[in-house]
Amino acid sequence: MGLQAPALTKANSLANLQLRLPAVVIGGGLTDHRYGDRDAAYLCSAGGKALDRYDRLVPKVGEQAIWANLDEEERGIIETW
Repeated sequence: MGLQAPALTKANSLANLQLRLPAVVIGGGLTDHRYGDRDAAYLCSAGGKALDRYDRLVPKVGEQAIWANLDEEERGIIETW
């Protein structure tokens, strides 16, 4: 995660890290707390980025086409967000 962390919350980032809840950080040191905070920040921004991309794609290709190109797991993730 450390290699991708700086770009995770940027709106135009195409970072390929996927994180879903529940997330568990083992440890109680400052590094562990920092990664827990990054996880929370990433989850908030990832949902917002997904919604933004969805909203921009619907007028261009239509809602049916978007959902048709997603597999069952991807649909579940989008519905969760």
